[in-house]
Amino acid sequence: MALPEPDHIAYADLVVGDVAAHRGLRLAAADCSAMGEWLVRYEGSGFVLAVARDRGGLVSIALGSTLRPRPGAQLRGPWSLAHLRGFLGGLPGHYRFAGPQAEADWLRKNEATLFDPALLNGDALREWAVAASRRMFA
Repeated sequence: MALPEPDHIAYADLVVGDVAAHRGLRLAAADCSAMGEWLVRYEGSGFVLAVARDRGGLVSIALGSTLRPRPGAQLRGPWSLAHLRGFLGGLPGHYRFAGPQAEADWLRKNEATLFDPALLNGDALREWAVAASRRMFA
């Protein structure tokens, strides 16, 4: 979906603004490049929610925790919703959404499950993601 560059914040607000507000997340960063990519990040309450568009025009949503799994441990994620849906659904790889609105709808439907630092920082998700990547690039 092609969008005029100045509208990336408004678009992100339209797609996930209600979830961000409900979770106490505030706009933390908004960047765009001359190549058409952009990223909008919301942060707060222990989480980061991002909406990004790549050079090809693909818009995706990602969610991560700002809480470390253990003291001194590296932060994990943010994880794309495609990865999270694949993991939670027991799929061998990431799920392919029909578009950003489908991702946002799934985020809303599964908000209570997804906004969980134990899930987002868990070894099971990390190990699943490594295995899924190996299958994808094998």
